[in-house]
Amino acid sequence: MFIGILNIIAAVVLSAVSAYFSVTGIRIIFSGAILGATLMGASLEFAKITSTVWLYAWWRKSSRLLKYYLIFAITVLILVSSIGIYGYLAKAYVGQRNPGQEIKNRIERIDQSIAREENAIEQADGALEQLDVVIDRLFELDYLGYGIDKRNEQKPEREALKGTIDEAEDEILSLSAKRARIQLGIFELDQGRDELEKKLKKLNSSIPKTKTREQLVIETQFGLITETETQLKKALQNFFGNIPNWYNERISERTRGQYEQRNNRKPGFSNKIENQDLVIIEDFGLNDLQYIFGRDIDNQDLVEVVFGKSIKADMLFSKLKFIKDCRNPLVHAPPEPVPSESEPLLRNDCTWINSCVTKYLNNQ
Repeated sequence: MFIGILNIIAAVVLSAVSAYFSVTGIRIIFSGAILGATLMGASLEFAKITSTVWLYAWWRKSSRLLKYYLIFAITVLILVSSIGIYGYLAKAYVGQRNPGQEIKNRIERIDQSIAREENAIEQADGALEQLDVVIDRLFELDYLGYGIDKRNEQKPEREALKGTIDEAEDEILSLSAKRARIQLGIFELDQGRDELEKKLKKLNSSIPKTKTREQLVIETQFGLITETETQLKKALQNFFGNIPNWYNERISERTRGQYEQRNNRKPGFSNKIENQDLVIIEDFGLNDLQYIFGRDIDNQDLVEVVFGKSIKADMLFSKLKFIKDCRNPLVHAPPEPVPSESEPLLRNDCTWINSCVTKYLNNQ
């Protein structure tokens, strides 16, 4: 019993929703005659339901010809309902896909309605002017009595024309207000869209961009070299801090000349040279370490203190030269990663240097 009632409710709801979609779709398709389309759609839906119910109830007692006719008629009515539903859904899809065009079409229809009302006012004003011309002509010919009678005869027509003008003006005001609301909605929509675009742009800028594998490799390799450079600068600053005039004593005249020629344009560089107060950590980059570990002057004491007695200055310079060669493609545009066959050696050299410098600094 419960299932039967539930099925009846479901059937009624389905029929009602289908009828609503169908009638609304037919109105959309035949929007030029909305009232007629509504009556036709409602009649067809009612006929479809009643014909189906009657055919089911009188199936055994109906003639074959009547059965065939009703089946054909119900099929046609179902097709008409499907067309109406398609029109309803198609309009919803088009409106969702291009809401701007739908709004534009609504404004155009309102403008057309306003134009029709203005035309009605113009015609009514023209008719009133013609009536006035007739009365004025009678007065000019001194037909005063006849003119007054004629004007009284025109009174119902004049009131009807004035009523038409008043109705048209009221309709124009209503349509203009509707148009203004739509335009206000467009403005608010544009404002909201602009605000949303700003928020999305801000949100996108706050989201870190996904880096490629190559970019991550470049950052890792460059970070390893930068850490090694920092450690070396700490070691050199600590070691040479106790050696006066190390710049002139530890670097040959030829090497100093090349270095000064490359750096003379730096602010304050000449004063530092004159006062012999250069600090390697500030004034020498990784590329300039060759001036400390070059072959022209052997800084073996520095090498032994920091890296051990078994290491020679030219051996350390070879490692630093290799690190320098790996660094160059990482900092030039566009950056390129260290080749995979060279990366293990780079990692080993940097790790070894960092370990030695850390041990040296901890012992100071």
